[in-house]
Amino acid sequence: ALEMDRIDPLQHVRKEFCIPLDSDGQELVYLTGHSLGLMPQKTETVVMSELQKWATQGVAGHFTGEMPWAQCEETLPQLLGEVIGAHEPAIEVAAMNTLTVNLHMLMAAFYRPHAGRAAILIEAGAFPSDRYA
Repeated sequence: ALEMDRIDPLQHVRKEFCIPLDSDGQELVYLTGHSLGLMPQKTETVVMSELQKWATQGVAGHFTGEMPWAQCEETLPQLLGEVIGAHEPAIEVAAMNTLTVNLHMLMAAFYRPHAGRAAILIEAGAFPSDRYA
């Protein structure tokens, strides 16, 4: 494993993430595959910048700055496309809600219970909020 880490062509990207430490100060092995991966180092700065824009510009933030909120659906596919290797991000990539919100919208739009077919089955290990969607 150490040799694979040494030759990994993406090893330089590792330093861009916050890696949690155990009680002894040692880096944790982080293999979590659900919605929260490792936090990028830039996250706090980016989020605080958007919060500052909100505080100082209010609703005008929809139309100003590096990423106007009202036009983020035009900017995000290209950025996400670079991450996932999309050939044509404008038609291959869509930024959506969380899985829980998407499940809720799916159920609200299509689920029509009736006698004999009123239950929804979900796996035991599902993310807790998904059970309530």
